[in-house]
Amino acid sequence: RRVLFRSVSQSRYYAESVYWMYHINLKGKLQGKRAAFMAALKAHGVETRESFWPLNAQKVYLEQGVVQLHDCPAANDVGINGLYLPSGPVITDEEIAAVIVAVEKAVQSV
Repeated sequence: RRVLFRSVSQSRYYAESVYWMYHINLKGKLQGKRAAFMAALKAHGVETRESFWPLNAQKVYLEQGVVQLHDCPAANDVGINGLYLPSGPVITDEEIAAVIVAVEKAVQSV
């Protein structure tokens, strides 16, 4: 079975992550299909949010000449293809399992 999620958070003796946000970036066959992917998740009862729009793509900074759109291609990719999955300190293991199942189904259907 293919691993869909890989944890990149790290715990330290002095801190524990609360997983305030869990971000994914769509790649491969899903790249450019964020709206369809999010709709597929919503159909399975999973709410999502789009990634934050990168600074270098925001109109106010472009108009002021502070940045240019092509300055940050990786950030632009995240702005177009990224989304946040449900997370937080009170999400249950059962809810996490349901999100994973929904993601697997969305990957197959989009």
